[in-house]
Amino acid sequence: MTAVWQDMTLGDLEHAAGGVIQTGPFGSQLHTSDYSSCGTPVVMPTNIRDLRIDATDIARVGSQHVDRLSRHVLQPGDIIYSRRGDVEKCALVTPDESGWLCGTGCLLVRIKGINPRYLAYALSLPATRAWIARHAIGATMPNLNTNILREVPITIPDRGTQDAIATTLGAIDDKIDSNRQVGKKCLTLARAWVHKETEGTNLEPLDNVALVRMGAAFSGASFAAPGTGRPLLRIRDLKTGSPQVWTTETRSDEAVILPGDIVVGMDAEFHATLWMGAPSVLNQRVCSFAGCQGVSRAFILAALEPPLAWYEQAKTGTTVIHLNKADIDRFMVPRLTIAKHEALAAITEPLIDRAVTCAKEAQVLAALRDTLLPELLSGRIRADISVR
Repeated sequence: MTAVWQDMTLGDLEHAAGGVIQTGPFGSQLHTSDYSSCGTPVVMPTNIRDLRIDATDIARVGSQHVDRLSRHVLQPGDIIYSRRGDVEKCALVTPDESGWLCGTGCLLVRIKGINPRYLAYALSLPATRAWIARHAIGATMPNLNTNILREVPITIPDRGTQDAIATTLGAIDDKIDSNRQVGKKCLTLARAWVHKETEGTNLEPLDNVALVRMGAAFSGASFAAPGTGRPLLRIRDLKTGSPQVWTTETRSDEAVILPGDIVVGMDAEFHATLWMGAPSVLNQRVCSFAGCQGVSRAFILAALEPPLAWYEQAKTGTTVIHLNKADIDRFMVPRLTIAKHEALAAITEPLIDRAVTCAKEAQVLAALRDTLLPELLSGRIRADISVR
């Protein structure tokens, strides 16, 4: 049976199904002082990632704020957009996020009668994302509003085809999410084991057990689009996990970062990150740490937490704190014997390796999903993978 496809706009769907496209609460409704360390999560643009809501460091508010902002409470099947900046990205609300709050700086899309997962995939098509980027307001900081969202063109097939496409692509995304969760658990277990083994030990200088590599200053004139030269790992890429700029320059003092290497940004925010992206050359203001022989990556990750946390807490006001090589040279870490380090590595290195493997597999699956997405949503390939 041939699927029937209809060309519509998001506003047409909202009107036909009695849906809602609305702006999240404004700053005058939800102040900085309203946030707390516990309570109901509030989804901000920084939490929107790869069609999913990332709850890492998510803001929270007490129940009294949720009650007064009840029209902004999220339901499963909702789609949430960033209102400023990276306006192309959106996330599908799952049952796990039911009852959370749409935050300031976001837009809420609620369309009934359409498979919500299909709708999220349709809105993430490259052509649709490009349309939104072109129509966003503002050259310096793109802004999205409800009127623009209502004009977004979208093609809708019959419900059976929607369900089949959502199931096919959803299975891939579920596996990607499973890999991410396994990877996080592996890292958590590795860190916990290190903390158990190092509790109450004496300290020694970090450079006794680790090597530090500093990023090099690559010329902006060498920057190129992805695919030309080599990926350049900049400080802004630590959050996204994927270099956005490549360089054609080669430097004698350059450091190449591989998946599984430990990197730390040296400006503004200080966190030790296990790099999971493509092999990349290290840019200035980013450094890398590698354990000496027998010293595990889990030990380095855990040992860096206290000194980096100290620098993070030292930030005051809007002043940007910079981490320098001289600061790193003063880092102190737990002292262990060589035998203890080797025993620790025997337990934690397989956990780190598993986390890296999960991340690599997730990247392959994401590329597969992105390849299938336009083919399935154009009808060129049916959801049962039979070619028309």
